[in-house]
Amino acid sequence: MRRSNTWMRHGTVAICASLLGGLSLVAIPTAAQEGSDSKEPAFAEKFWNYLQKADYQENWSRWPGHQQEFVEGTSPHGAFLKVYVNDEVAGNVEDPPAKSIIVKENYNKNKELVAITPMYRVPEEYDPEHNNWYWAKYKPDGTLFEMKGMKLSGKVKGCIQCHDSAQGNDYIFTND
Repeated sequence: MRRSNTWMRHGTVAICASLLGGLSLVAIPTAAQEGSDSKEPAFAEKFWNYLQKADYQENWSRWPGHQQEFVEGTSPHGAFLKVYVNDEVAGNVEDPPAKSIIVKENYNKNKELVAITPMYRVPEEYDPEHNNWYWAKYKPDGTLFEMKGMKLSGKVKGCIQCHDSAQGNDYIFTND
């Protein structure tokens, strides 16, 4: 349920804007998927902490048309999903601007949370070939999933390859 206290909402927005501003000052390195010796895990931890402080489940909107508790999901995200968006996305789902964040909670067939997979549209030239999206896959406790010894955050090859097939060249399937 969303909080309706206007003062609290505006205070939360101000705090979130401040935190997000701090995120944009952090240079987002190349992906751990590329095997670089980067600061990627440090940014991923800051991003996770930002999402927790933002209290996205309470303060952010659900993706338009996804107001029911769960929507049906598909692999690799899970049998059921909850999709949250910050104000930047809520105001422009067709072409989310820089600083847009989409958080997809991934649930199994028993509706147990198994992963959280956010997308963050970086406000600088991070990965222009892929619309400057930063990707991450967190366990419910905030630790990053790993594949072949690499943490899943940054320019995650699997995320990019899959989302590249989204219509409209926006990397967002929900718009299709």
